[in-house]
Amino acid sequence: MSNLTTKENAWHHQIVSALAELNLGSHFFLLDHFSLLFINKHQLIIHLVNVNNHFKPAELIALQLNYSSEGIKLIHLWEDVWFAKPRQALARIMSLLGLNKKIHGRKTKIHKLDKVATETFLNENHLQAYVSCRYKLGLFENDDLIAVATFSALRKMSHSIDYKSAELIRFAVKSGYSVSGGLSKLLMIFSSNTNPMIS
Repeated sequence: MSNLTTKENAWHHQIVSALAELNLGSHFFLLDHFSLLFINKHQLIIHLVNVNNHFKPAELIALQLNYSSEGIKLIHLWEDVWFAKPRQALARIMSLLGLNKKIHGRKTKIHKLDKVATETFLNENHLQAYVSCRYKLGLFENDDLIAVATFSALRKMSHSIDYKSAELIRFAVKSGYSVSGGLSKLLMIFSSNTNPMIS
């Protein structure tokens, strides 16, 4: 790590400490100009991307593909994302490692949500937080909200008389949980209620 500044070392070691609190060992290594963090005993590498970097998109894609060809998943974690959303970043890592509590979608119920509940949930559980949306659906296990999907308003498409389209804007699961079939169930209910083509 001698090629990194003290500031760069600081946030890198914050992540290592946070992972250790979750009983996840990790170690750094440098590959060319990439700062990589390997999660011990797991096929996952985190590329730690400092805000002041000179990477080209093609370089980042090539790095992912190189490891993917070896059966190793690599994700990019940006410095500003870590400082803004450390809990959400850790939750995403835990999910990728398959360490979440697993719930099957068939054991859940769907209810419409108001803006306050939706905004609160997404700000707490989505790395990109809440944005404006038209439709808001929540997935509940008993009375516990465990997943949220939001959609745009329906848009008429000019190429067909009865063709309407909607965009899935956000989908997030509560930190520490994975819901098998949860998104499919939300999409199915949304589609049956509004009859769009979802993009």
